Amino acid sequence: MKSIFSKKSVVFVALSAFALFMLTTCGGGGGGGSSTTDTSFVEFNGVLDSNDYIAQAESKSLNLIKSAYATAANNYVNKIIAVPVLNGEIHGDLMSKSVSSTINSEGSFSISLSKDYDWVLVLLDTTVSTVDKFCGYIALKATDTESLLSLPAIDATVNWIDIGTVTKNGDMGVGDNAANPADFSMTTEELLALAGNDDLFKAAKNLVLNYNNGIYYTLRSDFYWDGNYTALENSFVNVSDYVYRNYGFQLDSNSLELTMDEICGENNATKVNLEFYPPAEINASGGGTYTIAVPISNSDATCSIMADGTVEADGTDFYAKEVDNGEISLSLGMGISGNIPQGYWSYQVDG
Repeated sequence: MKSIFSKKSVVFVALSAFALFMLTTCGGGGGGGSSTTDTSFVEFNGVLDSNDYIAQAESKSLNLIKSAYATAANNYVNKIIAVPVLNGEIHGDLMSKSVSSTINSEGSFSISLSKDYDWVLVLLDTTVSTVDKFCGYIALKATDTESLLSLPAIDATVNWIDIGTVTKNGDMGVGDNAANPADFSMTTEELLALAGNDDLFKAAKNLVLNYNNGIYYTLRSDFYWDGNYTALENSFVNVSDYVYRNYGFQLDSNSLELTMDEICGENNATKVNLEFYPPAEINASGGGTYTIAVPISNSDATCSIMADGTVEADGTDFYAKEVDNGEISLSLGMGISGNIPQGYWSYQVDG
C-alpha cells in the first residue's frame, strides 16, 4: 500500500478527494432557474475551454495517444470529484460523501450537490498514475481577480448555477460567469471575504489522491511557536511576540490494517515496516536526517501502555497511538526545522 501526499506551502497540507452531464448554453450571472425540482440540491454546470483542457473518455488506451503530446499531458481530463466542506473544515472522514461525475466529449459538465455541504471541485485524469492524475480545481468567478474555490452550496438560494466557460490559470480553472451574492444569501462584501480566504481548501488535492474504496489517509501539519503561551487565552495578542520554531506531521486514517503490536513487533506479532519519505532532505528534532531515500520509520519504535489503558509506540522522530474504533494515528518528524519542502511525501506500508 502506498499513499501520496503533496505539500505546496506551509499554509495548508496540499496535504489530501472531489451524475449527470449536460452542455449549458445559458450565460450571464450565476443562477437562473433549475433543472431539478429537489430544493435540497444545487446543480453546478459549465464547460471547459477546449484551448485549456482536452476532454477524454476514461480509457487507458488513450495513454498511447497522449504520449505523442507529452507537453499537453496535464490538460487531459475525464472526471470531476466534488469534495465536501463542513463548518469550514475539509478532512478525510467526509470523503465518503464525495460526488463524482464524468466530463462529456465537448468538455461540458453538470454535477448535482447536496446543500448539506459546501464543495470543492477537483479535475482528474484517471487514466494515469496517482501522482499525475490531479489536473486542477474548478472555481466560481467572484471578480476579475478573485474566485470561490469553495462553492457555498449550504447558503444557496437557487438550485442551479452556471459557472460558465472554464479557463485555466495554473492549477485553477475559473468560470467566466460572475457569482451573484444573492444566490448564496451573501452581500458582495461577504462573498469577496470568502473568496479571499478559501485557498486553504486546496487540501482537497491530497484527500482525492489518498482516498480509495472508503479508506482515507489525511496528512495534517503541526506548527510550533515559541512565546508567552499564557497570554493567548481570551486575549488578542501581537503575532510578533511569537517566534516560529519548527513543524511536524500527523497521519490519520480509517484503515484497520495495522495493530499496535505489528507497529512495534511485540506480543508475537511480525513487525510491519512503516516508512515516510520527504521530497527533499529534512532535519528532525530527534537527530535524524531524512531524504527521498532515507525515510522516517518505526524501525526502533517500542510500545508501552498509557495511563488510560491505550497503547503508544515511540521511536526516533516517530510516534503512534490508538484512537477511536481501532484506528491508529501516526506522528512523523515531531519537530522538523526550516520550511516545508515542496513536492510529494510518500507513505509506505511494507513497501
